[in-house]
Amino acid sequence: MGGLLQNGPVVDAETVTFLKSAALERVPLIGICTGTFILAEAGPMKRHRTCVSWLHCEAFRDQFPDHDVEAHTLFNLDRSRGSCAGGSSAADLAADIVRRHISREAEKSALEALQIERARPAREVQPRKPIAIESSDSRLKAALIFMENHIEHKLSIDTLAQPAGLCRRQLERLFREKANCTPQFAYQRVRMERAKYLVMRTDTPLIDIAVEVGISNASQFTRTFKKIHGRTPHVMRMANFAAN
Repeated sequence: MGGLLQNGPVVDAETVTFLKSAALERVPLIGICTGTFILAEAGPMKRHRTCVSWLHCEAFRDQFPDHDVEAHTLFNLDRSRGSCAGGSSAADLAADIVRRHISREAEKSALEALQIERARPAREVQPRKPIAIESSDSRLKAALIFMENHIEHKLSIDTLAQPAGLCRRQLERLFREKANCTPQFAYQRVRMERAKYLVMRTDTPLIDIAVEVGISNASQFTRTFKKIHGRTPHVMRMANFAAN
């Protein structure tokens, strides 16, 4: 189990050695919340999909760029490794393990003892209101959160459809029906919402912001930003600076 993220080692060398030895012995290992960072640092999460909270996804990807990570589901069990977003999702993960390895009756008894009405499935979307577009549809939410977690590299619509369990055509139909727009436009809007936050809240150079949201051309960034927000990033930043 993890705690607050911090610079420098968070566990001692003896613990890391133990985790590595356990992995070599094929002992199942589970990271709860930021405990996944400890497992990844020790090595056992390599070649396993890791589930983290959307709050920590960017930090995990920065620290472990060669790891497969997701931040739209509650938890994930990948062969002998498990991980979850933390908080109440730890109970959902535990309930799944009890059901798999003991029985449904044991799972029900455990949930009743914890005063939990039902265990949520692994693929249920993490509680969060995605930016830019509101929807109660869990598939659309999953796609939006996946977009948010992949702002810097523009992904294909086929790839964006995967977290929702849909194909490209189904995702396009879902966005038309639930959001009245295309997935391409939604993705662009999500990226420009991130750009707006950086323009308004930081002094990061505009070209660096453009690169961070997946646009390498300054003029293209300005045009896209104005299309979504009605003003250029420079005008918006100057207006915000004058107001404060």
